[in-house]
Amino acid sequence: MSAIDITGVVTASPSVAAAEVTPPGSEANYEAPAREALVVESSRTEDGGLLFTVADPVTGIFGTGTAPLDAVQDLARAQKEHQEVLEAQESLSFALEEQLRYLQRR
Repeated sequence: MSAIDITGVVTASPSVAAAEVTPPGSEANYEAPAREALVVESSRTEDGGLLFTVADPVTGIFGTGTAPLDAVQDLARAQKEHQEVLEAQESLSFALEEQLRYLQRR
């Protein structure tokens, strides 16, 4: 397997609320809800390695790692920690209530 260079910025955003797919030659029909897009960036470290950052633009929460999967896992950990902090509060502002609902849906 060869390595793929994905340096730079990659963004994607759904244009519809759900995507429906029927694979060629199949009777199956799949529907998946669209979600807010994550922003993926990669940068070179001082020692020449790569550092990946995956950010959720809705919350501003991000994760980093030396591989894309590591960055996604770090983001998931950070989102879970933030959700737990919000859930532990006695009261939240409207904006933070919305953010909590968003995190609970993800």
